[in-house]
Amino acid sequence: MTIDELQERFNELRAKKWKGIDFDGSVEFTGFEYVGENSKIKFRVGNDTYTVYANRFYEANIIKEISPYANWPIDAKVLVWGENKNKNKRYFAGIHEDGRPMAWIGGATSWSDPTTFVWDYAELAED
Repeated sequence: MTIDELQERFNELRAKKWKGIDFDGSVEFTGFEYVGENSKIKFRVGNDTYTVYANRFYEANIIKEISPYANWPIDAKVLVWGENKNKNKRYFAGIHEDGRPMAWIGGATSWSDPTTFVWDYAELAED
């Protein structure tokens, strides 16, 4: 792992929301230590500080990612898109088991059609 790759990984982790697995507490990524393949990411949960190997970060089982869609209300107006980047107006239908956002088909809502589609990306839409 190069230092640029480590910096990119650190920034990627900081951009997401996290929570402790076995305890409550805010999670803050505080830095990294570059030592090639054994580079480490540093973070704080509550008052405790942890250092884990960057290439084995998810195996640490100390914190877990919170879906960015976790607090979105069902039927909220959203823009959804896939790899083609064409944004579509839809209504939010929840989170798929793989963590991706779902929306009701063709602009329907939970009141009008039970069929959903899984999208790669979503953002809340302005009224």
